Amino acid sequence: MTSPPATHEPLSRTARATRTRILEAALRELGRNTDSSLGDIAEAAGVARRTVYAHFAGRAALVGALAADAGEAIRVAIAVVDASASASMPMSTSTPDADAGSAAGPASGPAAGPASGAAAGPAPGADAAPDPGPPPDRAPDTAPDAASDLARVVLTLWPVGDRYRTLIGLARQDLGANGFSELLTPVRDTVSGILARGQRQGVFRTGVPPGPLSRALEAHILALLDGVNSGIWSDDGTGAATTTLIAAGADRDVAASTVRRLCDANQPWCSAQ
Repeated sequence: MTSPPATHEPLSRTARATRTRILEAALRELGRNTDSSLGDIAEAAGVARRTVYAHFAGRAALVGALAADAGEAIRVAIAVVDASASASMPMSTSTPDADAGSAAGPASGPAAGPASGAAAGPAPGADAAPDPGPPPDRAPDTAPDAASDLARVVLTLWPVGDRYRTLIGLARQDLGANGFSELLTPVRDTVSGILARGQRQGVFRTGVPPGPLSRALEAHILALLDGVNSGIWSDDGTGAATTTLIAAGADRDVAASTVRRLCDANQPWCSAQ
């Protein structure tokens, strides 16, 4: 007879609070010294070492939990960016009446023929009606500004990266290159799409394809975060966003004004800096 699958009881409120306290202590201690032991982390969290082991089987499990939290924070941030990009899409200016008229097609029956008199066309010698041009909903490019979208990505993700920058130093030691790389997959997909659009718009002037360029910008931002982690640089995200736009191929003045405009508008990713 097959045994039923094992189930895990949900953590109590106290256990969840203890787990959170351990993870917070781990971020601090591993940021200070990547070789910090579980004993060091337990002491910083104000719990016994056996309490740490009650939540995490070992160092690898603890770092894995930090990575899972970072991955979720990245997914949430990307969802915010995507929602902001959708909200900034220009709305169609076509009206219901115009749509109804075009859907109905030409009028049929006797009233549509020459017998309808003046309604059939302009009187002889009258000026023809001006050409209305293409329908409003056929604008040549209704895509949002790629420079603004890329700046939003950096400004929104910077606090996440700043919080979990400890993982940069742990990437190869505990997570492995693939484990760390997987955390950034949602960001790469979003950024590659923005870069492709920006190159079509002429905003990003570079011959580097979006895929490799996305990886290069990723390395650029990780290097800046590592600089913050080492104490040799400090930034609220605006400097990182500006330099990322420039590295992507945007004009220097365009990059600076784009980031300034987003922050002057009191956007959440700037006001939280």
